[in-house]
Amino acid sequence: MEWRISEGLVDYAEALAAMEARVEAIRAHGAPELVWLLEHPPLYTAGTSARAGDLLQPGRFPVHEVGRGGQYTYHGPGQRVAYVMLDLKDRGPDVRRFVRNLEEWIIRTLARFNVRGERRDGRVGIWVAHDGREDKIAAIGVRVRRWVTFHGIAINVDPELSHFAGIVPCGIQGQALGVTSLAQLGYILSMAEFDMALRAAFEEVFDSDLLSAAQ
Repeated sequence: MEWRISEGLVDYAEALAAMEARVEAIRAHGAPELVWLLEHPPLYTAGTSARAGDLLQPGRFPVHEVGRGGQYTYHGPGQRVAYVMLDLKDRGPDVRRFVRNLEEWIIRTLARFNVRGERRDGRVGIWVAHDGREDKIAAIGVRVRRWVTFHGIAINVDPELSHFAGIVPCGIQGQALGVTSLAQLGYILSMAEFDMALRAAFEEVFDSDLLSAAQ
């Protein structure tokens, strides 16, 4: 299992090409699994369920159409993106369990900072109760090719939340739903602190998952 942390902002197209290459190497040549932690410059991505009308400000940032599930998502500085390339043949070929584990990973990471992240039926991602409303703090969008996973999760540590106004993020609409971040909730963290929590929570969730698959 390899962990990679990129400093600075990583170009989205370059990241996508690197993921594609690593997925193929895992599938065909038994390369190590990889969790890649990074930040992107401001951009929007359109998943396979994206609706054209949900791009509210087409010229604001670059838009990348991608093969992951989901709708429109924003990526930018202050948001921790984790690309997860795992071999589900070894961990159990169950995509629903994999997504459930990603959710649990986020929930356990947030819990280390006394933030209660929760699942919601019919809504992808992780949510927190905030100022009388429910706000999304983390997005999930994955793809699986021949049982090797890629894309992953994005958690709002301290991004510029106004950048989400250029899209209907993940199909979220209505006054009772929005987007938040750890910083908006009052938790000012370095990305290094957050990465330590991410790795510890990952090992709790996915190492036990790998052990169960081997039994």
